[in-house]
Amino acid sequence: MMKTFCALVLALAFSTVPGHAEPVDYGSFRHYDALPDVLFLVDDIAPSDSFDLRRAMRDHPVTLVVLGSPGGNLYEGLQIASILHDKGAGTYVPSMASCESSCANIFFGGAHRLVRGRLGVHQFSFGGGAGAEREARATTSSTTQYTTSEIIGIMNQFATPPFVYEKMFSTGEIHYFPEEDKARLNLGAEEPGFVSVVAAAEAFIATHPEAIRRPEPLDIAAALTRDTGPAPIPDPSPDPLPVAPPSGPTKTFENIDFFGQDISPSGVRGISLAACERLCRTTPGCAAFSYVTKTRWCWPKSGVENMSLATGTISGITNYLAVNREVLSRPFLEITAADLAGDDLTATGLRNLSLQGCRDACLADARCRAFSWGAEKRRCFPKYGIGTPVRALGTLSGIRQ
Repeated sequence: MMKTFCALVLALAFSTVPGHAEPVDYGSFRHYDALPDVLFLVDDIAPSDSFDLRRAMRDHPVTLVVLGSPGGNLYEGLQIASILHDKGAGTYVPSMASCESSCANIFFGGAHRLVRGRLGVHQFSFGGGAGAEREARATTSSTTQYTTSEIIGIMNQFATPPFVYEKMFSTGEIHYFPEEDKARLNLGAEEPGFVSVVAAAEAFIATHPEAIRRPEPLDIAAALTRDTGPAPIPDPSPDPLPVAPPSGPTKTFENIDFFGQDISPSGVRGISLAACERLCRTTPGCAAFSYVTKTRWCWPKSGVENMSLATGTISGITNYLAVNREVLSRPFLEITAADLAGDDLTATGLRNLSLQGCRDACLADARCRAFSWGAEKRRCFPKYGIGTPVRALGTLSGIRQ
């Protein structure tokens, strides 16, 4: 029998009140059709977000970015700030929002800028982890990108007030600027065009507060107690696994991505989950699909060779003949591009191990409940707990079932 799969609680459940607006995501940025010249940034700043910003600015006449991010990748934040500055776009921190760390760097890049909410800075650090707290305690792994003097040089191009640097270098903790300092942080805030677009953004936020609501951190520990209820695969027998009939139910897996085996290199955008299933059933060679609920993006698949935790993704199998049954019975449910920070069984990890070697090491230790494996250094970190999931490109983590 197939082991019961765990699922992540959805990061953010939007209310279904009348007038709810559905965003289109560009990396960590959000865009709403009702505000064609405005982007929202409330998620962690991640690698490649500057590329996604350029893509959004090609698709829309962006003149304002509304900020409420906890921070994240320092290099990417400076790239974003420079793009906004060069394009003449403004930045705005609304009264109900909080913008910290690398997000603050983006704020200072605005050609026009206004802060009404909380703006926090701290001592420069160079970690790849996302979020202000993780960034503050990270190691200097990205110093090859920029030195501190280069960072200050970039910030000076944005007309950053000198007293900001005093706060940045005075503490490793987040310093939030008091009300009396905020007016000194603003720039060109009374320009008529900027005033107009800020007013439009404020009116939108008043009726759609979810636009500046941060995604909640993943709660994997709670999710492990939840049974998503996918039907088991029958015990091995000489008879082949049956193909789901056209009118029969599709076996679905919540918060699971069947990555790889895509029939189309770009998927199909803007359709419902039901339409995604119908598309798979009527497409020759399609045996499964993964559907990203947030972006309404359907990925028909020729088979299932890999699966990973993916918040907000629903996957389904329509033809078990094309499924690698070993995938469905693996001892770990794995997460790509994520590190389960903390709860390490050893301080330095296990060196020079392959991914399979890392899996085997965890299985061999009764105390091990999860692992994180870094591809670049081939280092394995078996864990006694599930830890805190953070984005980490090049890292794969597994949770023991």
